[in-house]
Amino acid sequence: MPEIISSSVGVNRRSLVGGGLGAMVLMAGGGALQRTSAHDSDDGGDDSLVGSYGVTRQYQVKEDADVDELVEKVHGFVDIIVEVDGFHLYGILYSDESRIWTAISVFDNEASAQASTEAAASYVAENELGGYFVDPSPAVSPGSVIIHRSTESHSA
Repeated sequence: MPEIISSSVGVNRRSLVGGGLGAMVLMAGGGALQRTSAHDSDDGGDDSLVGSYGVTRQYQVKEDADVDELVEKVHGFVDIIVEVDGFHLYGILYSDESRIWTAISVFDNEASAQASTEAAASYVAENELGGYFVDPSPAVSPGSVIIHRSTESHSA
């Protein structure tokens, strides 16, 4: 299984798999979806990213692609994205079963998130990563962070 790449502000493999990003969801209650945030709770949860802007970029990895090799090549992008103004978080989720590669980024604002998407497109092209994916143009989904909960510290 390939390594999970994460760069953030306290996000590590355990928090990606065990819940750090998993809390960015809509919660079901009473048969309807409700928006909630950590500050609605009194258990000391961290809601510092609520109101930030995030973007996901999702790719389908080709069946014959070497995912471990792809992971190594993407480490260079991590060094670039952390320099984008307003950076908070970057992580990649990957499923061996579906071969779906999802990059998650969170920034202070929409402009920074857009800059990260442009940087990602350039990095994919310049480093010839398109050959790893069925389509080198990802499905891009931007939006505001409406829920955030983490037990991890948000310091470098």
